[in-house]
Amino acid sequence: MKTAIITGASSGIGYELTKILYTKGYRVLGIGRNAEALESLKADLRDSFDYVIVDLIKKESIDKVTNYVNKYLGRIDVFINNAGYGICKELIKHDLDDVEYIFLVNTIRPLQLVDALLKYMDRGSIIVNVITLAIYTLSTSLPSYGAAK
Repeated sequence: MKTAIITGASSGIGYELTKILYTKGYRVLGIGRNAEALESLKADLRDSFDYVIVDLIKKESIDKVTNYVNKYLGRIDVFINNAGYGICKELIKHDLDDVEYIFLVNTIRPLQLVDALLKYMDRGSIIVNVITLAIYTLSTSLPSYGAAK
């Protein structure tokens, strides 16, 4: 059985991608913050789905995911960096903590996850980095999000 990991699996695109990969026969590891939503997926997808609850703002989230992969999966066929975080307000109103959080979740942690998980991927494994249409639109309320994705 092929394996896939999806960050941001507890809602939106990640939630839907998890269900699609399940129908394609994948065993999916969902990464997210919302335990209730991930447990709901587990109830629907049963043995073909498991999850790790992490907040990508925290550096230890990398180790938590890597340890799970090492212990239970062993290899990864598809890795989808989907998690995203944005604040809808003008850049001038962001404080530095806002900007740091946005870049950690959208840019830094995805790169760190890829780096940590590459050893579990063979030639032919797929890495997908989900971006946003916000990078193509003029907006005064999402500049940090668009730049980070």
